[in-house]
Amino acid sequence: MAFTSAASRIDGACSSATSPKAAFIESLYLTIIEQAALESFNAAITVTAETLSRWFNLLTPIENRMGIIPVDVECWKYLRYQFKPSGAEAALENSTLISPGDYAFYPIDEGIDSEGPWHPFLGYYELSPHARVEEWMVNDMSPEGRAKHQNTFAISELDRQAVMELYPNGCPFTGSAWNSRDGRVDVHWIYPPSLRGSMAVGLFTNHPEQEELKMMVTANMMPMRSDVYELWIANAISVDVDDGYKIIAFNETARECANLGTELVFESNIKRDNLLREHLRYTLGLRVIGGHVLGDFSLSDIADFFKIAKIGEDGQPVNPEDAEWKTPIGEVVLEELQVRPRKPTKATSFDEEDGNEGIPEINWNEVEDTETEDEENEAEAAEIESNGSYHSSDNEM
Repeated sequence: MAFTSAASRIDGACSSATSPKAAFIESLYLTIIEQAALESFNAAITVTAETLSRWFNLLTPIENRMGIIPVDVECWKYLRYQFKPSGAEAALENSTLISPGDYAFYPIDEGIDSEGPWHPFLGYYELSPHARVEEWMVNDMSPEGRAKHQNTFAISELDRQAVMELYPNGCPFTGSAWNSRDGRVDVHWIYPPSLRGSMAVGLFTNHPEQEELKMMVTANMMPMRSDVYELWIANAISVDVDDGYKIIAFNETARECANLGTELVFESNIKRDNLLREHLRYTLGLRVIGGHVLGDFSLSDIADFFKIAKIGEDGQPVNPEDAEWKTPIGEVVLEELQVRPRKPTKATSFDEEDGNEGIPEINWNEVEDTETEDEENEAEAAEIESNGSYHSSDNEM
């Protein structure tokens, strides 16, 4: 069986909001085979196999029984990966804590076959720019003294008072009272209505009824301390409703937030819970889903880069300060080489199987001669330009 898709390494260790000894999952590419979606996991948090499967199903609903299995990953060409099960083809138990390593996410009944994966659209951005719309204060006045614009998404004072009655104790994330000294607590949107229908959100949503007007309700509002709200709209924290309203901290700044609790404690509310799920889904799309090389660079882009990139026998760039290493593709290749340095014996980044001609392997003993030849060609071109014509021995009469 051939394995031609991508996976990457989970390394290191750090803490989460709920565990002092959690695995730091640096980057995990997961492949969903029948629907063939290549995903990646990038979060410094602790999760079980069951939780991770549920999260990916939240991102892209899947009917198949899915499993997670450890795999061995090989970078067989620059920016190209293949993987195979590292042991028996048996899915991890649901309770298994995801520890440092490489994993594949696959339909149990179909088995692992990662040929021809489809990669999901990745168009997620932090909610911050859109959330600012909700906070925009109208101060642009016309000559007649009337506001030129109206903030359609402003939280009304009536709604604010209603939310204060629903949450008399203040911020449920930290326990900060409404008039607490440790930070201003105010009413904020759980999910900014202005963002509904924008960018990628809603693409795979399980709740298409969440239109803007239906989101402008008190169920979509919650008191938050100011610093918690900044983390919320930066998608640094979210809430997993289906795991006991657990608060998930996705970066170190969030984990260091003063008095941040481990879970929210309140009665279930279907509308609010769906909006919290939507925030988590969007946050997973931003913090958990990584990229796929061919989603950012075409095969010809990769080929062109390796025609000019100079990689030494030690598997590292000859001069990382060269301009090509400052380009987007150069930065990605440089990161790969730092993780998996290797000699440039396989310079091909695609081949006939990809429907393209291969890139000739680089003979690094000829690099200096090639540079000399390039200099001679440049000198000849300069002479042609100065003479205004070109005469070769073949054309002489």
